[in-house]
Amino acid sequence: MRPMPDDQPKRQSSLLPGIAFVLLVVALVAGVWVFPRVYEYMSQQDCIASGRTNCVRYAPAGGAPGQN
Repeated sequence: MRPMPDDQPKRQSSLLPGIAFVLLVVALVAGVWVFPRVYEYMSQQDCIASGRTNCVRYAPAGGAPGQN
């Protein structure tokens, strides 16, 4: 009779989809966080390149409305 092979290769192959899913979620969250900032930066650079001088956007001093 032949010895039973280890369960190790099967266990590793069952972990791969979970690892791939976690990496995909991390990449999506990073993209959602990074791309708006890159777009804002590029918009500011376009504004400066066009010769405008009022390109900086300032946050209100009091924060969001209704938080006083």
